[in-house]
Amino acid sequence: MKNPKDQFFAKMKDVSAAKIANYIKRFLGGFLQSPPQQEEQCDAIQQFREKVLNAMAAHPLWKNLPPAEFDATAETLEKYVMTKLYSW
Repeated sequence: MKNPKDQFFAKMKDVSAAKIANYIKRFLGGFLQSPPQQEEQCDAIQQFREKVLNAMAAHPLWKNLPPAEFDATAETLEKYVMTKLYSW
C-alpha cells in the first residue's frame, strides 16, 4: 500500500473530488470562525466525518479501495481535520 497521506491529498486534488474537498474546506473554515460549544464539538466533527466518508465511499476515486486502504484514508482524513482544528 502506498503512503495513505500522499494518496489522500493526491485524490483530493483530482477535479472530480472538488465537491468533497470544498466541503472539507468549508467545514474547517466555519468551525474555526464560529466554533460550536465545547460539548457539541465532538458531535459536529463526528457527523462531518461520517458525511465525508459516506461521500468518499460512493465516489469513483475511493469506492473500489480495499477495506484496509479505505480505513487508512479515513484515518488520514481524521488526522488532517484534527490538526487543522486544534493546535496541540
